[in-house]
Amino acid sequence: MSEIKNAIKTTALVLAVIYVARRVPVANQIVATALAG
Repeated sequence: MSEIKNAIKTTALVLAVIYVARRVPVANQIVATALAG
């Protein structure tokens, strides 16, 4: 059960990040930089 909750939290977080990135173009560069390390 906890695994399902964690999966839902992760999915919600990812969707939230994508939503913000679409509204704020600068966020795309920040995310890309963060992913690049």
